[in-house]
This record gives sequence, C-alpha cells and structure tokens, in this order.
Amino acid sequence: MNIICSNIEMSIMEWFYTIGNEFLNKLFYIITQFGGSIVLIGILGIIYWCIDKEKGEKIGFSILTSICLNGVLKSLFMRKRPFQHEGKEYLQKLDGKDSATGSSFPSGHSQNSGSLYTALFKSSNNLFLRISCILLIIFVPISRLYLGVHFPSDVVIGTLLGVVTTLICFFLLTRFNKHKMLIYVITIIIFTQFIIFGNPEHDFCRGYGLLIGFVSGISVENKFIRFENNVGIIKKLLRVCIGILIVGGAFFITNLIPKSISHIPFMTILIYGFISFLTIGVVPLMFKSPNNKNGI
Repeated sequence: MNIICSNIEMSIMEWFYTIGNEFLNKLFYIITQFGGSIVLIGILGIIYWCIDKEKGEKIGFSILTSICLNGVLKSLFMRKRPFQHEGKEYLQKLDGKDSATGSSFPSGHSQNSGSLYTALFKSSNNLFLRISCILLIIFVPISRLYLGVHFPSDVVIGTLLGVVTTLICFFLLTRFNKHKMLIYVITIIIFTQFIIFGNPEHDFCRGYGLLIGFVSGISVENKFIRFENNVGIIKKLLRVCIGILIVGGAFFITNLIPKSISHIPFMTILIYGFISFLTIGVVPLMFKSPNNKNGI
C-alpha cells in the first residue's frame, strides 16, 4: 500500500528547500541525530547503568516497542520519500550523510524522539530536562522535513505514534509491574508474526533484534547480576566510560560487516540483538566484583 503525497505536502518540502543554507544544514543534521538509534541506545544505557535501572527498563521497553511498530508500518505502507519522486532528488540535503533507510511513512526518527523524550519527560521532574524533551519532540521531526527525507504527514503521525506508544507502555508496566516479563514476552510474540509471515524491512529487523536482546538482557540481569545504581559520581563516570567503550566497540565491529551480509534479516536481528543484550545483560556484569556488592 503506497501513500501518494499531496500537492500541499510537496509544496511544504519545496519551501524547506528554499530556506536551506550551510549553517542550517549542519544544525539540523546534528538535531536529527537525537532521534537516531545510536543516541537512543546511548541515553538508555546511561540511564540504566547510572541513574535508575527500573526507569531505564521502562524507557527501554517503550522505545523498542515503538521502533518495532514503526518498522511494521513502514513495511505495510511503503511510501516513497520526497527525494525519491521523479525530479525531486535535489530535496535531500547532506546526501550520503543523513540516515534515510526504508520507506517514508511513518518517520522513524520522529517516532523515536516522540517515544524517548516522552518517556524522559514522564520519568523526571527536572524543569530543564522536561523543556529539552519538548523541544526535541518538536525539532527532530522538523529536521527530517528540512533535510528532505520525510513528508509532513510522516513526521506528524510518527511523533504521535511515539508519544502514544510510550504512554501505553508506561501504563501497562505500572499497572502490571509484577507481570512485566509476561508483557515483554507477549510483545515479542506479537511482533514475531511479522518476521514469520511478512516481508520485514531492515528497520523492523533492527528493532526486533534490539527488543529480543533487551528482554534477554533484562532476564539475565534480574536473575544473576542485580547491580545497583546507588554509587558515587566517580563510579558512575567509570560506568559510562566502560559502557561506551564496550557498546561503542561492538557498534564499530558490526559496522565492518558488509551490508550484503548485515542486511540479511536473520543477521540484522542477530547483530542488533547482540548489541542490545551487551548493553543490558553484559555491561552491568562489569560493575560487579567478588568482594563488593556494587563493584563500580
């Protein structure tokens, strides 16, 4: 099912093109990264490792559920991106640098930002953080329009889906906290049918792998590791450094795998499942020591 863009939407894309300049190109390229997978995993890791692992678990489940939902919808609607329309190739700015994979509807970056920053907003009473979350929910979608990789309807629906998905996930995990693992398993089962019976895009396989690795990591951590967040600032900084070194190294190594191999659905699921499991189920093991309950 392919959604056709309206003349109004294409006119909006043309307007964004006319206001383009080098400064805005760089600014919006930076802003758009706040809706990307690497930033999401980084923020999730820092919250889970150093601040509050219970909140980190809730935030992580919300984000990954939203990513999987986005992948399913992309596979169903198969909408062309603005620059993929004949004669409109010039609309995409920073060609070759910006991440624009899969179909256009709904916007993955917009849905990611709607999900993540709604989760952070609900998880904190800090005024500065809450204002920052609202601004990112607004400006990440705008960055996708400016860069020419999504239509207005892509980013509006994507953002709303991200917000709603997080609100539903937070409600379920709060209401049925004692049965959260059951909720995780049911969610995986629901998305598994799209792997078995569908023709999943790379984005969905990536999200599905992240979700599988996340749930596996949570299970291992809860049963065998049980690290705590109540450590000093120095130890928290060490945790961030260790986590970034391990997970960043894994990202670097997996990026060396040729796309002809890494984009095979099974391999995509395996790669991102490994990275997610590493973040949640292996890195916390580094925080433990035989003679100290909390370690670092």
